[in-house]
Parts: sequence; C-alpha cells; structure tokens
Amino acid sequence: MINHEMVTTGDTACLTIKGRIYEKEAAALKLYFQSQQLCRFREVVLDLQGLTHLGNAGIGRILLLYKAMADCCGTVRLTGTPPHIASQLNALHINDLIEISSN
Repeated sequence: MINHEMVTTGDTACLTIKGRIYEKEAAALKLYFQSQQLCRFREVVLDLQGLTHLGNAGIGRILLLYKAMADCCGTVRLTGTPPHIASQLNALHINDLIEISSN
C-alpha cells in the first residue's frame, strides 16, 4: 500500500511517498504522475522518508518520471531516502541520473 501527498511551491513540486511500492502501487503512481502534469514544474522532489520498500516496478516509475522531466527540461531529486533504498538505487547507478539524499 502507498500513500502520497503533493505540495507545490513556485516551480517545485514535492511529493511525499509512504508505504511500499510493488507492481500495483507502481502502476497507480505512474497514473498519478501523469495526472499531475508535472512538466509544468522545474523540479520534482520525491520525499521517500516514509517508504519501506521499493520494488523493480517502482524503480522503473522513478526512471520514467526522470525521463519525462528531462524531456521538458526539468529535474527529479530524491530526499529522505531510507539507507537500504538509497543503497539499492546507488548500486544501480541511478544516482548518476538523479540526486539522492538519505535521511
């Protein structure tokens, strides 16, 4: 199960994500990203402090968000990333594309 909440400030959208992201949640997250028209922002910040699990499908959704934002000259940043998830993302070299900060 996943909970999310978005707060916008100027040209930045901050999306707080809590729970676990498996395939079902990743599909819902993709639809949510699309419905929010995130390209209208210069930066999207994903606050992952409350995330307990990030499966392959969730990683794929983050990469799709990165690509969509890059296509419209925006950026994605991950904050509050739990150490075990940051380690997983760094092992995949996602930190070469997206700034990742741990809590």
